[in-house]
Amino acid sequence: MTLAEEIDRLLLLSPEEARRSGLAVVNEFRRGLSRGEFRAAEKTDAGWRTNTWVKRGILLAFKIGVVEPRPVGAEFFFFDKDTLPAKTLTRADGVRVVPGGSTIRDGAFVASNVVCMPPMFINIGAYVDEGTMVDSHALVGSCAQIGKRVHLSAAAQIGGVLEPPGALPVIIEDEAFIGGNCGVYEGVLVRERAVLEGAIECARDVAADRRLLSNDECLHDGSHHSAACKGCSGRDTPPPMTKSPAYVLAGILTGLPMRFVFRLRVKGKEHLPREGGYVLSANHVSNLDPWPL
Repeated sequence: MTLAEEIDRLLLLSPEEARRSGLAVVNEFRRGLSRGEFRAAEKTDAGWRTNTWVKRGILLAFKIGVVEPRPVGAEFFFFDKDTLPAKTLTRADGVRVVPGGSTIRDGAFVASNVVCMPPMFINIGAYVDEGTMVDSHALVGSCAQIGKRVHLSAAAQIGGVLEPPGALPVIIEDEAFIGGNCGVYEGVLVRERAVLEGAIECARDVAADRRLLSNDECLHDGSHHSAACKGCSGRDTPPPMTKSPAYVLAGILTGLPMRFVFRLRVKGKEHLPREGGYVLSANHVSNLDPWPL
């Protein structure tokens, strides 16, 4: 019976029954993940594909684990499942982990010359290739695939996609740059050498060599996406909004008293962008605020 078949068999049992014969299976599976022999997703000539059995193996580790104390010294106390220990690194691994509260779960592959700045976290099933920087407060979620010489800036969040097992995880290809406070979620594929500037919430594929400057660009400009993405979120770019007759009438009825009775004056409207969206927020001077807005 293959390891994948054994995992499928154990998942059909109750947690108690699966634990009795499954601990050795999970330990063998986790060692293969840590060595990079098993991957949650792999790149083929036809594109990236998910290895469903690998994700099912991680689910088995969660299923049969029991919570146990994990104290660090006499002052720090943690509690986690015994099937999900922290990864043990040696100098021979060639990974630089700067002191300060970082954790890598066993079952994550971290290649040589990866730099981990504190505090950061790499979850089980993740694959982080050589020369990558995982900066302070960055998260590499379960099963995420990170390529060579990628820069994950401070507080970047690379989401984990463990369920459903057939779903593609988040993938960041070689030499991509993920800016500070960026979030990349829900199986997004960021292709090689793409750049995400700071504080972008990315839930859509990004084509190779593209540079995203803002959330507004990500939402309204489909030119940076891969051909498979068809612009934005797998759909054609939505048509521009049009004003209904009721909206126009309400504007006239509201605008006339605002202009001639309350003598409304607008300052600084030259700063509003001519294209794209923007937010107008009232300072709550009076209950009439919503009218001019």
